[in-house]
Amino acid sequence: MRVNNDELIFDLDPHSKSLPKPSFDLTESQKKFYERYGRELHKAGKIKNRDSISLTMLAISLDEYMQCEMKIREIGFITGVVQVFTSGATNVSGYVSARSNAFKEVSRLSKSLGLSIRDRKEIDRIGNDNQGELFGDALVNYGKDRDAV
Repeated sequence: MRVNNDELIFDLDPHSKSLPKPSFDLTESQKKFYERYGRELHKAGKIKNRDSISLTMLAISLDEYMQCEMKIREIGFITGVVQVFTSGATNVSGYVSARSNAFKEVSRLSKSLGLSIRDRKEIDRIGNDNQGELFGDALVNYGKDRDAV
């Protein structure tokens, strides 16, 4: 099916296993985000071929967010969230800044792809109650089998 030379990414069959290739190479954890949200958008009939780059960027941003969150948890509040300098001065850590930037990008891309809370009503109407949940259970086991940072 074509709409203004914009080919739909998926077959009309919502159970299609084929996804378009991401716009650039992804790590294994990024691929999981790409596939999960690509399938949700497909089931809701909300994705076109031109959205591949946004979906790729969403997958990368989600992975960046989670890498920062995991590092903050690993090293703890001091250093992870707040840098304390020898002079006694403090500052927000680079991990917090990077996590904040990744979250802003996830929010922006989610909105543009129709994954915002407002869009959830329509997605839920089409699919099951778990569709549209931005993080859902996708992040529960994050990092257990992902690429080394």
